[in-house]
Amino acid sequence: MSILIGSDEGNHVQMSVSGWTIDEPANPIDAAWLATEIGVAAGPLSGRFPTQLRREDLVNWRNELASLDSEFRPGEARFSASLASSIGLVVTVGNTGSLAVEGWVEPSLGELAEQRLEFRFPTDQSLREVITQLDNLLRRFPDRTSGLDGKLR
Repeated sequence: MSILIGSDEGNHVQMSVSGWTIDEPANPIDAAWLATEIGVAAGPLSGRFPTQLRREDLVNWRNELASLDSEFRPGEARFSASLASSIGLVVTVGNTGSLAVEGWVEPSLGELAEQRLEFRFPTDQSLREVITQLDNLLRRFPDRTSGLDGKLR
């Protein structure tokens, strides 16, 4: 299941979730992580790398995007991986409803030197389409943690 921002044939960021990082977690912290592959195409540069994202970070970003959509106003919705700093995105909604994507990816390469790709591109994709993709992903991978009691759900 993927979230694609931009054009499949052109500039884009894609988050492809293959499943939970731990199928049967022992605690709520382990229950929140999604095994993800990040793909970026920006001009002549492109690449993919594996990472882990927390479901909660995707929920927060979805809610920021929905706030912009419901208020029909220009603004920004920021996504950043709270613990695994491998990606940061800002989706900007312009006065006419146009979208621009700005961000960075920084794959963890172990002992190799850190690499960082920064990018920015406009897209004619609708904000509603991005929100719908996030909703579908979050339905496919529902919350498996509970609040304060620490039990799985």
